Amino acid sequence: MEITPNRSPILLLAGRDDHMMCELTLEQTSLTRKKGAEILATEFEALWQRYGGAAYTHQPSAPPMLGGMTR
Repeated sequence: MEITPNRSPILLLAGRDDHMMCELTLEQTSLTRKKGAEILATEFEALWQRYGGAAYTHQPSAPPMLGGMTR
């Protein structure tokens, strides 16, 4: 999610918008040294939904099948 003053928020989804996402590590962005840059997961989710993102629902992966069979 990109939030910039005087611009509409941009919501990016992994797997769909990968080509538009930043390829820098968190350390390379210098956000780890910038006061106030941190955000809690609950705060992120609230902003995400406020700007039109779908609510996150955790879907646990299915356990592997026995006998080495693949799906």
